[in-house]
Amino acid sequence: MNKPGSNKRTTGKNKRNTQRRGVVVAQERRRVIDTLKAVAPLVLNKTLLTAAIAIAAASAYVSMRAVEEVLDVPLEQVAITGDIQYLPRQNVQAIIEKTARDGFVEVDLKHLYASLKGLEWVRDVSIKRTLPNGLRIELLEQQPIAYWNDDALITSFAEVITPARVPDITGLVRMSGNDHQEVLAVYKKTKALLPEEYSRIRALMIDDRKVVSIVLADGYELVVNKGQLEQQLGRWQDILASSLSDKLNQVETVDLRYSNGAAVSWKATLAQSHKLLNGGHH
Repeated sequence: MNKPGSNKRTTGKNKRNTQRRGVVVAQERRRVIDTLKAVAPLVLNKTLLTAAIAIAAASAYVSMRAVEEVLDVPLEQVAITGDIQYLPRQNVQAIIEKTARDGFVEVDLKHLYASLKGLEWVRDVSIKRTLPNGLRIELLEQQPIAYWNDDALITSFAEVITPARVPDITGLVRMSGNDHQEVLAVYKKTKALLPEEYSRIRALMIDDRKVVSIVLADGYELVVNKGQLEQQLGRWQDILASSLSDKLNQVETVDLRYSNGAAVSWKATLAQSHKLLNGGHH
């Protein structure tokens, strides 16, 4: 049973093919007539002229048949390349199957490109025809480097995408704030400032007051002012070296927004919460 609309698609395709063939035949005839006009004064024998016209007609017919054969070549082979991890392949396949109905020559590459580029997770698309009857499609997928707020991702191109389903990716840092570019910049700077053995960041957030909260892989949180990031993280290195390196598993939060020290909130004993190290004022 024909699907609704299939007859319309077939009729439309046949109409396009007929129009293209007509154009080819008309062009061929025009070329031959122009040639005959140029040589007519030299042709005295009417028999030769008649023969030339017959040859022109045969040439136009052959050209028309050649066009028909090319237009009728089906699209039989589609090769899809690219490292695809998150893009649902069935979405790509549905677009290709719809496009393949038009055949190898008549497939609209611009439309195919736009359809594939519009899929979530697709960063870029490259499409090439391959002889005798195929297409080569290369897909560049977005690569997430961080979760962004509650429902989005930041990609390796520093772009925010919001897929219908955010995947659960082990080890991906969680970021939040108002400006993802600002948060990314602070994240990179923080990684550079922290000692290598303490530089694995699990989450980073910047609030409206430009207070930066940094959750490290060991589970404790550092709180600093964005405008004093370098100074306050430098103080954290001093504190680590002097008193806390062997007690990190007991630390909940370290607030470094003090002039000369830090307030530590401990996991084990609430009575020790907010103990001020090295003195100082907020």
